[in-house]
Amino acid sequence: MSIQPLTWDDFEDTNATPEDPTVIAGWRLWLARVVWALVLLVTVGIFTASIKPYFDFVMFFPKFWFSSPDYSTALEQLNLNAGFYHGYLIALQSIQVVVCLVIAGLIFKNKSNDWLALFVSLTLVAYAASQGDQVSALLMNVPQLRYAALPSLVLAETSLLLLLYFFPDGDCSPGWTKPLAWIWVIWQISNLVYEASPLNPALWPSLTRNLVMLGWFSTGLFAQIWSYVKEFTSVQRQQTKWVLFGFVLSVVGMYVPGILKGIIPSLGSPGMGAVVYDILFVEGFARLAFLLIPVALLISIMRFGLWEVDSLINRALVYGSLTIVMVILFELLSGVIENLSELIVAEPPGIIEAITALAIGALIQPVQDRVQYFVDARFYAAKVDLGNAIRAFSEKISDVIDRQELMHLLLERTVDLLQIGHGAVYVRDDGDNMTVIKKNNISDERFDSIPVSKEVFDELERGDPVFEGDETFNTLHPGMRQTFTMLVPLTVVREESRELTGLLALGPRLSGMGYSSDDETLMTTLVEAVSRALRVSELIEQTRV
Repeated sequence: MSIQPLTWDDFEDTNATPEDPTVIAGWRLWLARVVWALVLLVTVGIFTASIKPYFDFVMFFPKFWFSSPDYSTALEQLNLNAGFYHGYLIALQSIQVVVCLVIAGLIFKNKSNDWLALFVSLTLVAYAASQGDQVSALLMNVPQLRYAALPSLVLAETSLLLLLYFFPDGDCSPGWTKPLAWIWVIWQISNLVYEASPLNPALWPSLTRNLVMLGWFSTGLFAQIWSYVKEFTSVQRQQTKWVLFGFVLSVVGMYVPGILKGIIPSLGSPGMGAVVYDILFVEGFARLAFLLIPVALLISIMRFGLWEVDSLINRALVYGSLTIVMVILFELLSGVIENLSELIVAEPPGIIEAITALAIGALIQPVQDRVQYFVDARFYAAKVDLGNAIRAFSEKISDVIDRQELMHLLLERTVDLLQIGHGAVYVRDDGDNMTVIKKNNISDERFDSIPVSKEVFDELERGDPVFEGDETFNTLHPGMRQTFTMLVPLTVVREESRELTGLLALGPRLSGMGYSSDDETLMTTLVEAVSRALRVSELIEQTRV
């Protein structure tokens, strides 16, 4: 009995990409859209109705600045009154609400047939109505609206935890999150129906309530980390990184200005500096920093620019750590210089602060280099020195003119530098077929010749790489999509026109990291070096003929 070799049709039959489980249709789709529209109408109505009651409330109980003589001089110099300040706060909250609603609308417009995207959009809409101070002021004036406002508040709190359980594939994972999700939903609904319940966190002491909520949301964070390590695909990992990146930056932006105010006495001392710092950073920057969460959700769900997140995280780690280190050094150095100068003169001159600032300025670059090295070594072990990698590869192929050897070197060097699990190099024949020259960790004979869709072929011919998450990538055969995550074009310039001669097909990285813009630059440059060498070998062959 002979064994028949597998074909690409077999691959498609046995490994076809399953239909997206989060896509809905029929009456479920229409019901979800109706619920979304109703929540939107309630949200906009509640927020609009709450503006005047909230403004009247804060004018009756203004910020302590306006009744403290310690701030009177600074307020006069800034020409700042209670009406303008509290109007400024309402404007910031309005920006938060509008941005949340716009992003929710964009997700709804583009992904309204995806229940998970609709759920994220609904969460943002519900959050827009959960501006606590404003809603409380409204309910004090119009108690009847509580039956419209409280469900939106409960929906916002409930959906935030569920989002951590579901995102980004719509499944509750690990398995123990499913009963937790049901308990959480039933608990929240029961508190809404029976507000006097002893299980209602609103009636608990603040410390108990905060600890319980921290414990609940920690389960969601743990679920995301567990799924990231155990289950997620490379694209899902990038989606999760975007959300966590936005969440962490948002938390830093919301809380760090207040922490710095407690650490640096001058920022909390009565005066113009404290007022300006509070207006710009504690209120302005901190409130707007929240918007990083919905922006990250939008990017993650729409799958746009997913591969850029690793370089962004790298820069955030470096500059965040650098800022902390420099603040600590400034405080230590200024304290040492001031103490030493007091031993010489009773009142140190103001130039001491300028000298300290200059000394810190001189330390910025060397400290940044050390921080960058530490971050790369601890978190980005696969990070490549682009300059040295390109230079070494160019020197290695400078004397190579054999076409097949050039392709071998390109694949081996790329796989080694970026720590890729598998890959292959293909060349284009006269019939536009792609035939393998070299494979790395791919034993399946079906990949000796690969199918390339017209859309992908056209993009490669323009010299643009095609990667997972791109719309063009989705036109590839399922077997290609499951095996490779990026296709890099191999081109040669002939008679002042660029011609596609092959492609470099790469699988996912062993680290689970996505391909960053630096990685794309590296691969494109290596391919260009090989293309020039190929053209030189062609010219040499022509002269021999």
